[in-house]
Amino acid sequence: MITLFGSGGVEADTHCVSTDTIDSSRWTLSDCQQSMDAVQTAAIGDLARRAGGRNIFFEAEFQAAAAGRMGSPGRRMLMLTERLGEEDRLKFALPYSVEKMGFPRVAVRRAFSHPFAPLSLPLVDIGDADETLVRFAALFADLGWRQPLVFEDFPIDDKLASLMLDALVRQGFGVDTLRPKWRAGLAPQVTGGKALISSHRRRRITRLERKLEENGKVEFERAERLWDILLRFEEFLVLETRGWKGRRGSSIHVIRRTAAFARQAVGDLAAQGRAVIYTLRLDGAAIASLIMLRSANRYYPWKIAFDEQWSAFSPGIQLMLRATRQLLATPGFELADSLARETSWIDPLWPSKFRLATVVVAPPAKPAKHVIAALNRTESARRLARRIISRGSSAPSAPPAGQDHEKPAE
Repeated sequence: MITLFGSGGVEADTHCVSTDTIDSSRWTLSDCQQSMDAVQTAAIGDLARRAGGRNIFFEAEFQAAAAGRMGSPGRRMLMLTERLGEEDRLKFALPYSVEKMGFPRVAVRRAFSHPFAPLSLPLVDIGDADETLVRFAALFADLGWRQPLVFEDFPIDDKLASLMLDALVRQGFGVDTLRPKWRAGLAPQVTGGKALISSHRRRRITRLERKLEENGKVEFERAERLWDILLRFEEFLVLETRGWKGRRGSSIHVIRRTAAFARQAVGDLAAQGRAVIYTLRLDGAAIASLIMLRSANRYYPWKIAFDEQWSAFSPGIQLMLRATRQLLATPGFELADSLARETSWIDPLWPSKFRLATVVVAPPAKPAKHVIAALNRTESARRLARRIISRGSSAPSAPPAGQDHEKPAE
């Protein structure tokens, strides 16, 4: 049995579809405003603990910090719950917004992601992921959406991602994959105890380490207590703002809403023991800083900054290499996602590769060819603009947001 509720059925501006099962459970998919009130925050926090750490950016801490500060206003949530007896348990959560994308602009519903949160896999209870995603796909079809749902930075090779897309296809949805790309990662089973970098590159890094030590006392520091992290975060902001991002006006500190979002997100995760800040110091002064976030046994090197005065010594790479060794020695370590763009400086350090793409999910019997064409035209224009800028400038272009562009000196 399927029951549909209008906007007055549950709460203002909420639309739900439900189905009863033979074991007397009820599954309900709600399309509601993202309030991040106490009830919604608690439900998402509980689901995150059962989601295996697959997307820290959809967890309550990041969503609460981003509310009203990052992305489009008026964000909404798809929330799938299962009721057994008197207990409701959230099984699936996806924040999204109604936007216009591509060229010419076309209306879509876009899964929440942005440069500070480049991952769009929904939160899914991994305990019974198969049934959860089948239920989601069936109820999602009953919502009657007319616009396609677009996922950017979607990890198409992740097991849960594949299960979700397969379930949607079986329900008649069209699924198209655009802009495939690879992102560096770190997985112990791929590393297999082998050296992280080639012997040639290792000799260069060792030489740089020795040369840096000739300039003073070099220390590697790990901050994990809340108050230490809050202090080190402000130190990170100074490093970032003094570099090319500060000159370009895109550093976290320069943009007030971004700074407020970042402080809250890092602080809330640090209070739970899920954030650390690594620092490389020269005679006590920070010359490189790395913010590392954790969800379950997955790790995310969120932001890195370094002092350009010492760029000839590649302090960011030295810091990342030391932090990587600690990760690999961490009990239970599952994997780390670099969050970097393709052909990043971290590629030689992290040998694993994760495949991501933009995925367009079209409602049954409503092809999304116009959306796909608009997105492809935008991507073609971006590539052309990058080529023109590259040809017209003799100086190296600025690195992507959040990325350390230094390379080890020869």
